[in-house]
Amino acid sequence: MTNATNEFQPTSPNTPEKRNFGQTAARLSWVCVLLAVGANYMTRANPASAMIGTLLSGVLVLLGAIAGLVALGTIPKFGFRRIAAPALIGLSMCGLILAAAIPAFNQARSTTRIPLSLTAEQLRDGGEYEFEVEGRSVDFVVPENTAVGTQLRLPGQGVEGRDLIFLLTLEQP
Repeated sequence: MTNATNEFQPTSPNTPEKRNFGQTAARLSWVCVLLAVGANYMTRANPASAMIGTLLSGVLVLLGAIAGLVALGTIPKFGFRRIAAPALIGLSMCGLILAAAIPAFNQARSTTRIPLSLTAEQLRDGGEYEFEVEGRSVDFVVPENTAVGTQLRLPGQGVEGRDLIFLLTLEQP
């Protein structure tokens, strides 16, 4: 006696082929990178949300790299077809992003950012100023007609030779 469910059922050309775990992991590897780039782009305007976007992007890139490695590990079980290319593309994209992020991280780590409130007159007229930063006296010049939000970089003026970056803000009365 044959069971109707065990019989051969022809599929139409329009029936999509079901993805296996390896194919899903391979696709996830490059989709995570696209989501990371999108999250970073969408949150870069606001400094408060930029930190969240950067962390989310980092997690997504690491997740994409892990998914790509897992996908490559499923090749012996599910075969080479539709796994290798997407997984390698995803891993390559993750590698490029990580290769670009490491120097940027090192540069950010070697700088000290300091918000500096100046009056509208000080921003308009410019001048030479002296401030106490990290236990040291630092002299620098603010150019005339400097815009709010301008960043002034003083290379090597911080503790242990770090760069100082002054972020100019408008002093509230």
